[in-house]
Amino acid sequence: MKNIIVILFMVFFISDCSADARVLAEILSKTKAAKARNIALKQEKLKKKIAARKSRLKQLKLKQIAKNKVLKEIKPQEIVTSEELEIRNNLAYLPNKDQPFTGKHREYHPNKKKYIETNYKDGKKDGPLIMWDENEHKIGELSFIKGTQQEN
Repeated sequence: MKNIIVILFMVFFISDCSADARVLAEILSKTKAAKARNIALKQEKLKKKIAARKSRLKQLKLKQIAKNKVLKEIKPQEIVTSEELEIRNNLAYLPNKDQPFTGKHREYHPNKKKYIETNYKDGKKDGPLIMWDENEHKIGELSFIKGTQQEN
């Protein structure tokens, strides 16, 4: 009788364990499927985030390109001479340009030494106007703000 009870107990235990194993396997497969779905969702979110950042970066690059283009268009000239400037309506312009000149203007003595140097901003003298003699010794300086000479 003892043997029968032990055998029945073992059969019951084994059959119960196999049922538990089936339930456990089912739970594991559902868990794996849920994890896979979560990973897929996270990957999709990351792809969207990356795409949005790439789009934003592209927009910023395009803005920077446009800004650089505008800056190049309004970039002051290095140094221009009187022959290169035109005076229209009391404003200095470069030939064939519609925007008033902004930059440095320089005139020279016949011996190619500096004679006068001044800055222009929006077509008007702005800043110091410096004068030199034929040997490039400074002989004077005037100050201008928006085209108006200032008292020194």
